[in-house]
Amino acid sequence: MIRNIMKRIKIEGFVALLLFGMLMLPLASHALDAPHINTPGYNISCGNCHWTSGVATPPWNSVTYPDANDNTVNNRRCYLCHDGATAPIQKTHSSTTTSATYWATLGGWQTECISCHNPHEQRQTRMWTTQTHLASGSFTAPSVGSWVTSTNQTQITLPAGLAANYNGYYFMPDKKYPVFYKIKAPADTTGQSIIQVKGKVETSLVLGNGYAIVYAQNVKDLVTYVKPDGTSINKIVKLYRPTGANNGADGDATYDGICEVCHTATTYYKNDGSGGAHNTGANCAQCHDHIGGFKPACGGCHGNPPTVSNQSQPNGLVWITSTRSASAGAHNLHVNTDAIACSACHVNSVGSGPTHNNARTISMGFSFNGATGGTYNGQAAAIYNSSDGGLTTTSSGGAMQCSNIYCHGSTMAAGAWGTDAGTNRAPNWTTNAAAGACGTCHKATAANPPASGSHIKHASSAAGNYNVSCDLCHPSAASGTHVNANVEYSLSTSDPRTNGGLYNGSASGGTGLAPSTNFKNCTNLYCHSTGTATYYSASWGSAGSGACGTCHGANATATPSSVRHGQHVGNAQGYKFSCSKCHDSVVMATADSTGWATIKSTTLHVDGTKNVKFDIYNSIGNYAGSNCSAIYCHSAGTAVATGAAPVASADWNTTMNCAGCHGIGTSDGRPNYANYTPKANSHMAVESTTHANHPCQTCHFTTTSNGTSITSFSRHVNKSYDVAPWGSASFSYTFNATGGTCSAVSCHGGNPGVWGSSGSLGCGSCHAVNNTLLGQHSNHWATAGFGTLVPA
Repeated sequence: MIRNIMKRIKIEGFVALLLFGMLMLPLASHALDAPHINTPGYNISCGNCHWTSGVATPPWNSVTYPDANDNTVNNRRCYLCHDGATAPIQKTHSSTTTSATYWATLGGWQTECISCHNPHEQRQTRMWTTQTHLASGSFTAPSVGSWVTSTNQTQITLPAGLAANYNGYYFMPDKKYPVFYKIKAPADTTGQSIIQVKGKVETSLVLGNGYAIVYAQNVKDLVTYVKPDGTSINKIVKLYRPTGANNGADGDATYDGICEVCHTATTYYKNDGSGGAHNTGANCAQCHDHIGGFKPACGGCHGNPPTVSNQSQPNGLVWITSTRSASAGAHNLHVNTDAIACSACHVNSVGSGPTHNNARTISMGFSFNGATGGTYNGQAAAIYNSSDGGLTTTSSGGAMQCSNIYCHGSTMAAGAWGTDAGTNRAPNWTTNAAAGACGTCHKATAANPPASGSHIKHASSAAGNYNVSCDLCHPSAASGTHVNANVEYSLSTSDPRTNGGLYNGSASGGTGLAPSTNFKNCTNLYCHSTGTATYYSASWGSAGSGACGTCHGANATATPSSVRHGQHVGNAQGYKFSCSKCHDSVVMATADSTGWATIKSTTLHVDGTKNVKFDIYNSIGNYAGSNCSAIYCHSAGTAVATGAAPVASADWNTTMNCAGCHGIGTSDGRPNYANYTPKANSHMAVESTTHANHPCQTCHFTTTSNGTSITSFSRHVNKSYDVAPWGSASFSYTFNATGGTCSAVSCHGGNPGVWGSSGSLGCGSCHAVNNTLLGQHSNHWATAGFGTLVPA
C-alpha cells in the first residue's frame, strides 16, 4: 500500500514537473530581458558582450568611446553596439563631463554604464512589479498580429485607446511574466488602441492575465557605488516614469530616485534629503541630458537661446511651471542674428552666476559694452528680480518692454544739440526686427538725421544740406560694429569723395560711446578740397569748417586757386564777376564776388564734377573741355545789336588781349567786323592810319585810358557801349543798337556824324576842300570839287 502510494506520488510529481517545464518552455528563450535578448527581432547574444573562448582579442578593445573617463572594459563592451548607429551613444556621468570640483586630487571621479544599468534584466519591473505599470488592461492571444519581418514589428490591438504617449516604452503581453517589447509606433500613442512593437510577439506568452506598459530603462533596483575616497553608497532605486512620482528625482520624503541616490554634494536632491527641491517631478534628462554625461547645459534646461514659445527641446522655454514665462520673445534676433551674449541682459545670472536658477525667478541685469542698468517691464505671470544690485529695475506689468537701456538709445535722449532720440526707445520684447530698425534708437533718416556734430549738414535732405548716406562714413550696422559702445567710422573706399580720406588720422576706427563732443578732424577728403589734390582739414561739429572759402577760394579777396579765376572774380583784375555767372546751377546769384555765394544745389556741389552753367548773362553760352564759347563776355559785342550768338571762343587756360575778343587779327584789337554785319562799324575809319588814327581811349576814355588796359571794369563787358571823349576831344553820343550818332564832334569841326555812314563826315563836312580856301590853297587847288585824302 505504502509502495503504491509512493509510486503514485513519484508519478504525479513527475507529471507536475513535466507540466511546469512545458509551461516554462516559452520563457526559456527569454532568460534575459529586452532589449538585450536573443529573440526574433532583437538578436543580441551573450557573445556580443562576453569574451568567449578562442577569441584572442575581444572586439570591444578597439571601439571608440566619447569621453576619456569612459575608457573601461565594461563601458567599451556597451560602446561596441552603442556607437551612435546601431544604438544611441551616450557619455557617462564623470568629472570630465560634469564637474571636476570634487576629488580632483584623487584623479577625479567616474561612473560606468553598469553603475546605473543592469544590462540583463529590467530590474524595476521585476522588483517592484505592478507599481511600475503605467497602463494595463485585458489582453488575449488573438490580439497579437503577425510579425512583419521587413519592419521587424508586430501589431498589437488593445481593448481601448491609451491615455498617454507611450512611444519608446515597453509592452508586456502578460503582466505576470517579465517579457518586454519596445513600442515603436505610432509616434504618439495617445488615444490609440493599435500599436506596433519591436520583434516577434509569442502568442504562447499571452496567458490571459492582461497587458501592462512600463517605463523600462534597464535601471537597477539597487545602486552600489564606491567613491574615489573609498566610501560607498548602497541605495534602493525606484524609477517608474520620466516625470511625476518615482521619476529621477520627485522630491518626496524617500530619496530613491536614480538621479539622487548617489549625490552628497549637489545643491539639490542630496541622498540624505538635505538638498532643496528643484523642478520637482520634472524629467531630469530634459536639462541634464544623457548624451552630455548629465551635465546641466543651457540647451538642456531651455533653448540656448529659447526661440519657440513652448517647452520643446532643444529650442524651447524653461519648464513653464518653473518661471511662468510663456514667450521666447526676441531671443533669436538678439542672440543668433545680432550675436549679443546672454549676459548683456542677464548679467551675474548666466551659467554658474549667483542669481542663476534662483527659485523660479527670471533675473534681469543689463550690462552691455560698459553700459549698465535699465528697466524691464515683463510678463504679468512671471516673477523678475535684478541681478545687478538694483541698477536694473524690473516689474511684472505685462508690457514686456525694455527701456532706458543703451542698446535701444538711452544715451541718445539728450545732448549738446538737443535730442537725437529715436522713435521707439522702449521696444516690445515680442516684436520683430522692426522694433530695432534704423531710426528707432536714434535719428537715422535723411528727413530726420541726428543733430549731433555735423550730421544735419551732411545727412539731412532739407534744402542746403547734402543728404549723403550713412554708410559713406559709417560701416554697415549688420557688420558687428553697431551697438558696441563705440561710434564706429569707416570711410568708404568705393566712393571717390571719401576714398583715401581720414578721420582723426585713420580711415576707420571708433570714437567712444555716443553721443560725444570729442570730435576730431576729417582730412584728405575730396569733400573738403579745392577739387584737386589740395585738402582742407575740417572739424566735425564746427559749422565754419564747411563754409564757402574754407575748402577753396570763393570771393574777390580769396579767389579759387587757378589764375583765370583771379582774373574773373578777383579784386586785382577788377571784374569781380559773381560765382553764379559761370556756376549758376550750383550757387545762388550775388551782385558780384565781394560777398559769399549760397549753395543752390548740394547735389551738384562736391560731386566730383566741375559744373559750369552760365547764367542769363550768357544764356546761350557753352563750356566744353576748357573752352568757353557763344558767350557775350568773350565776343565782339555785336550781340548787343542783334541778340545773335557771339562767335568768340575763349580757352580757360590761355591769356587773352583786346584782339582776342574784338578786332580779331588786328594788332591792337580795334573792332574790324564788316560795317552793318550785323551793326554799323566806323572803327576802321576812325582808327585808320589814313585818317586821324585815333586810339581807343579817344572815344572810350572811361573804359580804357591807354588803349591797352581796362580803366573801369564796370564799363567793360557790361552789355553797354560806354562812349566818352578823352582830353581835348569832345562830342555827344546818342545810342542806337545798329549805329548811334555823334554831334558836336570836335575833331570834325563840331559837325554831327552817323556811325557807320561814310558820307556823313566826308571831306568838306568839316571845312572847305576847294580853291576857295585861304592862303595858297587857290594856287595848289585848281578845281572847286573835292579831292581825295592821301597820306602825308
